[in-house]
Amino acid sequence: MDALEALRDGRRREHWLLALVPYGAYGRPLAALAIIVVLAPVFYASGAFSGSFAGGGTWSTATFFCLILAYITPVFHLITERTEAAFDALAPRLELEPEAAAAVRRAIRFKTSADQLRIAAIAVAIWLLQSRLLAGSFEVMGGIFTGSAIELVMALGPLLVWLSVTAATAALIDNARLFRLLADRVRVDLLDPDALTPFGYMAASSILVLTGAIALLPIMWLGGVVDPWTTIPGAVLLLGAVCYLVLTVLWPVHRVLRDARHAELRRVQQHIDVHGEAAAAFDREALEALAPLLVYRGEIARMREWPLDLGVLTRFGLYLFIVPMTWVGAALIEYVVGFFIEG
Repeated sequence: MDALEALRDGRRREHWLLALVPYGAYGRPLAALAIIVVLAPVFYASGAFSGSFAGGGTWSTATFFCLILAYITPVFHLITERTEAAFDALAPRLELEPEAAAAVRRAIRFKTSADQLRIAAIAVAIWLLQSRLLAGSFEVMGGIFTGSAIELVMALGPLLVWLSVTAATAALIDNARLFRLLADRVRVDLLDPDALTPFGYMAASSILVLTGAIALLPIMWLGGVVDPWTTIPGAVLLLGAVCYLVLTVLWPVHRVLRDARHAELRRVQQHIDVHGEAAAAFDREALEALAPLLVYRGEIARMREWPLDLGVLTRFGLYLFIVPMTWVGAALIEYVVGFFIEG
């Protein structure tokens, strides 16, 4: 069964992160505010904003947990809407039956319960592995859950983060694979280079939630020395996901555009060759027939082979520029704070 046709099968539910965002114009800001209002008092009551715990966490780690959870849900919701808009822009050029097209669009927002549970299990496994690396042994890790409130809260905070980040990343990867399949179903118009830029916008939007999460990681550094295992696993996995998302969406479209361009250039060259010998002899009819072919060949030769316009490239640049700037900014803040406090 065709992969796109298979999307018609199985019951699907709205992704649980999307279900956290209320409907309406202010749904995303309200969702972010609600998450902070719920989490901040819990961390405060546990003493996380004023104390420390065995893993080295302080107020900065608790702040990171609150901000990243409040960031992921609304931004993932925004990206999902942008992905649906990109599909709608591509739909007229897709060689899909109406029912298949409707199933693909629904699959952007709705996932099977089995898939969502599987991703949640992976998130729990990653959290357990990270907790083991931070604790140093299973005995110490188990003691955290019977220790003080701050230890319990600061141990469960990463679980919430991993559940959210893993769920959002898996959904983004799933949608990227959908668009990779669509690349083989799209009708290419070589004289309309902007027709396939929705692929580029979709790829650029998809990395926003991941680059934002990476940019927030340095917040944990502001509270002092932090175990590298608190940031290394997340940074590595998120950077890997960014690269995968970009290449999964853009490379198949590049291949389609490249092959279509080369095929058209060969076809035009064949027509040019028909008139070439007569044109060399300055045959008027051959020259008149050859001139538009040469112009057309020039247009095709200049056609870009990637679904990227200036707007898409600007978004990629801005999103990727945010990450090193926030990391550098965090390092500078830490240096300044240390200079004034430690003398």
